Amino acid sequence: MWISILSLFLHVASCTPPAGDEGENDENDNYDLFYELKELEGSAGTILSINQGVTVGRNSWFEFEISNFQENKIITPGVHEGWCIEWTKQIAQQGDIHENVRMFSTYGKDRWKPLNYFLNIKDDLLLQDPDLTFREFQVVIWLVVHGPDFDLNKLSTNQLPARLRDNGEPIFDAEKAKNIAAKVKSEASSFIYSSGKTFAVLMDTGSDKQDVVVPVTPPADTVSHGFVEGVTPANIDPEMAERTYPVLQAGWEGPGGDKRWLGWNLGAVRAPASVDDDSPESAGWYFSFNFMNGFFPEAGNNQKVPDHIPGPVSGPQNPDLDSDWIEKDPCTLLLDDPWRVPAAEEWQAAADAGAASQLNLHYGGYILGNLSFLTERGTQGFYWSSTRHIGANRAILAEFSSESGFLVNINSPMLMWSGLPLRCIED
Repeated sequence: MWISILSLFLHVASCTPPAGDEGENDENDNYDLFYELKELEGSAGTILSINQGVTVGRNSWFEFEISNFQENKIITPGVHEGWCIEWTKQIAQQGDIHENVRMFSTYGKDRWKPLNYFLNIKDDLLLQDPDLTFREFQVVIWLVVHGPDFDLNKLSTNQLPARLRDNGEPIFDAEKAKNIAAKVKSEASSFIYSSGKTFAVLMDTGSDKQDVVVPVTPPADTVSHGFVEGVTPANIDPEMAERTYPVLQAGWEGPGGDKRWLGWNLGAVRAPASVDDDSPESAGWYFSFNFMNGFFPEAGNNQKVPDHIPGPVSGPQNPDLDSDWIEKDPCTLLLDDPWRVPAAEEWQAAADAGAASQLNLHYGGYILGNLSFLTERGTQGFYWSSTRHIGANRAILAEFSSESGFLVNINSPMLMWSGLPLRCIED
């Protein structure tokens, strides 16, 4: 009899104390775990097989086998480490199979920065302190995730989840967990989502069951191009024209929020060292609106550009200024379909999400088209959209600075023959 009861307890106990223990929290019923998260396309119907990590030799709360979902660029079928996200719910484990699970990405979400920052430093913490176990790591996750209160200063031992105690005593280092959680909370705001970084995929197992989290690290993605006559600036040696850019997966609401973007300016050879980086190597190439030929100003900021600007000095009668940027799109010509210059509405969604740091935008300045004069590099950032403005000879741009923030400028669009950097988006 006692053996059967113990077996049943080990079968279902995961993140929560047994029913009847103090530890249930009414806030759990009102807490929307998946608020503003986007479900991974094709994830409905996912099958999740669960084991306790320790039973299969893994230093994690769970080990998951995930299958039966549409292939995507975020998570692969197979075996993954897993963690609890809600400490007040149960879920069957030890080989149990859960069907019709749905998956949600936390990529790009400020709300989930503490958890995602922790997932990126977890292995380094273990190297620094090999005595850390899955128990301390699970406690840190509960401490940094918003939701039903998990407060080690208030919970008694018998209120702790069953796998954190034995014979009435805690079996984890509470002080280490609290110190790590404090470090994460103080440093998470500086965490930047980017290609190759780890982030959490939340697994919705059902309203009455424990929802869980899987750390994923999609491989760092890149896209490249070589010399393209008529697009590559004339002062770039064709043998030195090859460029390779990191690709960033967006994670915000609205148009373009589920697409991939270049992580650097078109033509750049390195990431900006800071938002006010004024180096030509980070600024990349400059283009006039609806003109495919780029220009690389080797001169410094606030200097006359010596040769030519990337488009016409004037051209109100030029038919190239009468439409959106489509046929002569440098992103398409250099990177091929489906890359293109982002539309104004896509920049607007990025601005609404405050995604400047995620996209590694910086103050690249621009070239005054009628003066061939490079200005504002190091103080303001400007990026063309592909959208022509209704005003004569003007187009809509995204811009940002320390004073105005990140915005899409519809009220003061830029003259089309000015030279602005480009950032590309993939359909």
